[in-house]
Amino acid sequence: MQESQLALLNARLDLAVLLFPDFNDRFEVQDDLHATIPIPTLDEVQHQAASKNPDLRAALAAVREAGREVAAARAAYLPPLTLDYFYGIDATHFAVNSVTDGHKFSNLGSSIEGTLNIPNMELGHHAEPRETKRTEAHASQA
Repeated sequence: MQESQLALLNARLDLAVLLFPDFNDRFEVQDDLHATIPIPTLDEVQHQAASKNPDLRAALAAVREAGREVAAARAAYLPPLTLDYFYGIDATHFAVNSVTDGHKFSNLGSSIEGTLNIPNMELGHHAEPRETKRTEAHASQA
């Protein structure tokens, strides 16, 4: 028992010589090897990885880009909608106001025009078999 206490004191002195520039044995050694360390949550780990790892950041950017390309491809199936707004002088001569038969009219006018193109999906769906049949019919006539 005394030998183990002597070995512990010698180890403390050796550690004090290594840690401190002057001889100081006023410190405590604590065994925290088995202490529980809080594990970060999955969101924290993902955020740290995305912010500190350039390869992962590039891969995540590529995934976002691919998702936006898919959204753009899906949007191509939607019918196009066009809105035009016009404002200006609507008269035979360049003037803000005109007088006709003693009445004053404003030559300034505006108009809105909208167009919605709805494609006929049936034509594109059945066009290929028809074209194939026409080609076969022309081949058999020749």
